[in-house]
Amino acid sequence: RAAIAHEASLAAALLPLNEIVAANVARVSLLYNGESARKAAAVCKAWRDAFRDAEHVYRESSFGALKTGRRLARFDSPHSVSFLPSGDVVIADTDNFRLQVCSLFGFGDSVREILIETDEGEACPTGVCSVGSYIYVVACSAHKLIKMDRDGIILAEAGEWGSGRGQLRFPWGCSYCAALDLLYVTDSGNRRVCIFDPSDLCFLSSFGSGDDDFGRDVELVEPRGCTVDGNKLFVADAGAGVVQCFMVSGQHSHAIGSQGRGPGRFDRPSGVAVRGDQLLVTEIGNARLQILSLDGLPLQIVNLRAACSGICVEGDLAVVTALQPEQRDSEAHVRRHLHAVHLLGFHKMRLDDD
Repeated sequence: RAAIAHEASLAAALLPLNEIVAANVARVSLLYNGESARKAAAVCKAWRDAFRDAEHVYRESSFGALKTGRRLARFDSPHSVSFLPSGDVVIADTDNFRLQVCSLFGFGDSVREILIETDEGEACPTGVCSVGSYIYVVACSAHKLIKMDRDGIILAEAGEWGSGRGQLRFPWGCSYCAALDLLYVTDSGNRRVCIFDPSDLCFLSSFGSGDDDFGRDVELVEPRGCTVDGNKLFVADAGAGVVQCFMVSGQHSHAIGSQGRGPGRFDRPSGVAVRGDQLLVTEIGNARLQILSLDGLPLQIVNLRAACSGICVEGDLAVVTALQPEQRDSEAHVRRHLHAVHLLGFHKMRLDDD
């Protein structure tokens, strides 16, 4: 039973199957010397068709290395990433106090850096999103939201330490709603989501703290990454181990997942993105990327063996920022932290005889 349960969890993570079907896949899988659900799909037409119909995520390439100061294409705690209209990506290189703009055509080739500085000095960017010719940056350590052009010239700032209207405490992520022309910022220290006018960064309202206009339907614990899809806002709540779904008006819709390690469960979810009818969630605690339906049905788990933080998706490409676990260099007798950016692609599952 334990072996079947283990194989069933693998099958459920690999294929969009419910628990009963996954258990049957596991039984067939165990008959073939304990091999995975992929082998079961090779001998059963129904599962074979399910493989062919599903798109799966594969890592294409990676770049980044241990912390080396201000050198380009090196990172120290990259926490967020966003596509630019040009197709390049802008990465919040948090503990290097900068953004890095990188080309995906020569993935790993750094185009330029943009230092993040406020009146108080250098600031740690944790959230970034691109809207037209503007880049919005969440400076966590400075408790500010910054609007700049693509050359890094600051056009507006908002926020200061505090819990009142327009104040922020360790804000983390941001996302833009084109339909309403609104900018959403996760105010992690105040356990809420704030709404700003993207033109001048004027504070408009907040929700999610339990004392807003929508009452105590839900109280966020540690909101981090967020993304807008249509009329819904998905927020990764690292403290609660769930993804909260709100209407863009601020009314709570439903929660996805729960704390844990199995498929459909999260350990410190950090980044979130939507691709069609799929929800992509990065996890710091479980060191992986999960792909789920918008209702929370687990479709695939991509183990990246690193604390996955930020994610952005465009077309058939996804970019994930990762904070590698501490590794020991046996030759140098020192410990080093590896931080990387991964490029992943969506592909149809290929079987051995395809």
